[in-house]
Amino acid sequence: MNTKINRKMEKNKNYRILTNKFEMKKKVLKFLNLTSLNKYNENSYFMNLSYLQHFGRKSSVSTIKNMCIETGRYRGVLSFYKLSRLKLKEFGSMALLPGLRRSSW
Repeated sequence: MNTKINRKMEKNKNYRILTNKFEMKKKVLKFLNLTSLNKYNENSYFMNLSYLQHFGRKSSVSTIKNMCIETGRYRGVLSFYKLSRLKLKEFGSMALLPGLRRSSW
């Protein structure tokens, strides 16, 4: 496999690890910002917002991309199989995927 694709896959893997690591902390802070008790106290509201910014962009859910585990392709990935449409067609024609049937019309 290409080294450029390997780097992309490693980067995506690290993003997933960071997102899982900080997910609960972010949810708690966002909940605290949305509660009505916190809106009246501006200092704690802005303190929580600034604390959220310290997590960084790399731990955001939006940085995670669905990638094909075989080729590293971003586009046309079916999330259930984690394969691109090209590899899905290839493996499906060889009957290597359980529950997938060929169809013709």
